[in-house]
Amino acid sequence: MDAALEQARIAAGNDEVPIGAVVMRGDEIVAEAHNETVARRNPTSHAEFLLVRHPRLNHRVDVQSGVEAEACGELLREFFAAKR
Repeated sequence: MDAALEQARIAAGNDEVPIGAVVMRGDEIVAEAHNETVARRNPTSHAEFLLVRHPRLNHRVDVQSGVEAEACGELLREFFAAKR
């Protein structure tokens, strides 16, 4: 989850909505991404889709929700508060 949060921080630094995603195989990170909708000028360039499109993946992923929910929520709150 630390890697996903780092990706989210990278997105925020690029003025993207701070969402990061990581795909793991066991303990190894095999893909990571952050939102790039602004940079790519493509509304579908969300972190969770850029992962799944990685050539090393077989497109079957298990999603775990709620991990580090408080830290993730705080990052999003800070981002949108700065935009207002």
